[in-house]
Amino acid sequence: IDRKTIQLLELLDQYQILVEKLSLGYTNGFLTLSRANYNSGITKKYGPDSFDYRPYNACKTIEVNGDFKLNELLPKPQKKIKKNDKTTEDPNTLKSSDIQLKSNNDTGSLKNRHLKKKIEKEETTEIDNVEVRDPIYQFGGLVPYQLRQSQDYFSAVVNDSIRLVNLKNKINRIVEEI
Repeated sequence: IDRKTIQLLELLDQYQILVEKLSLGYTNGFLTLSRANYNSGITKKYGPDSFDYRPYNACKTIEVNGDFKLNELLPKPQKKIKKNDKTTEDPNTLKSSDIQLKSNNDTGSLKNRHLKKKIEKEETTEIDNVEVRDPIYQFGGLVPYQLRQSQDYFSAVVNDSIRLVNLKNKINRIVEEI
């Protein structure tokens, strides 16, 4: 057996393993999707009937340059950036030392026991890309865990499908050479 035949057999083995992985990914994706539908009860169902058909940009694209390559356009989740709180005193309020002095001088005057402080909070900034958004948010902000898990399975299947097509192209090239 020559080198090309051995390489072809190795690629066919990888192809078979990848097909089984795709089958398992689709099965798990649809199974967790049905669990999400079951857990939501009769109030909400997840599927083609509840899709949001408003136009928005795709979160994944495929680049074709000989081999196929998946480009993720969806930004990774980022935490909110919170800036330090700055505590400043109001210039119109009296300081505690001033209150003590006045209370010693005036026996019948009112005492200001509470210091008034203004806390200036800078707004938390959140990076939000309106053009590309996660498709799971078309079902609302709080979706069941099973729906997110289903999305992860289907996302992995898309990645594996691209690997499968690239592997099939390699197999076809080797078959043409033999």
